[in-house]
Amino acid sequence: MRFERERAHWLAVDAGSRNGILVNGAKQERAIVLAHDIVEAGRSFFLLRTGEPAAEPALDLAPRTPGTLATLDPRLANAFDELRRIATSQLPVLIGGPTGAGKERVARTLHEASRRPGAFVAVNCGALPTGLVESELFGHRKGAFSGAIADQLGLVAASSHGTLFLDEIGDLPAPAQAALLRVLEEHEVRAVGATTTTAVDLRVVAATHRDLDELVEDGAFREDLIARLAGFEIELPPLAARRVDLGVMLAELVPPTTQLAATAARALFAYG
Repeated sequence: MRFERERAHWLAVDAGSRNGILVNGAKQERAIVLAHDIVEAGRSFFLLRTGEPAAEPALDLAPRTPGTLATLDPRLANAFDELRRIATSQLPVLIGGPTGAGKERVARTLHEASRRPGAFVAVNCGALPTGLVESELFGHRKGAFSGAIADQLGLVAASSHGTLFLDEIGDLPAPAQAALLRVLEEHEVRAVGATTTTAVDLRVVAATHRDLDELVEDGAFREDLIARLAGFEIELPPLAARRVDLGVMLAELVPPTTQLAATAARALFAYG
């Protein structure tokens, strides 16, 4: 198969292959290919994308090394490159994007690239028990409240020398927002019921599918906390908008010895 340019269009041309080519599932010998059409040749799938700049230089997906993110989207590749350049710093990162866009994957990869010796600690701010948010995040001392039968290290302290990933940061209650702001400003944490503070060395990566600026306008989120969290910002598109990366993602999720049926591949490309 080959692609040819004819005036304002691209053509997919069967160059005498055994099984021919398919354009959007229909067998063709020579067909105009429009933006986002799917062309099949054997077990290879091609997706035409127009109206965007080509990558400079050309994107190279191999070899992959730990702490890298792969994409065939030039704009997203530029954002990933910037993220890689600041990986070893302590600059906080704010990741936006819809649910399922891969925000935690980006955060984990950033931690791998940071070379920080501590743990990657993930916290779903929307799933913290009501009334125990500050205890879970900052820890507590024995007897601090009913049920506190022993000292407990908080998630913030557990991530010292590592990365604290605060998923769904927009759901963090106001009192915990104020306490988190103090941690980021002072680099120390005070457990519930404690009279002293503990120094922490951490890198904070926060993520949200919500518009934090709107939450600030509604009085539901602190503007000064956003300023502390958004040292570097990246917005991830929904997976349905990343059909060009299906091969990249499948290569990471599916064992190399597994062959994906053509019907399954077509269904994935048709999604969204």
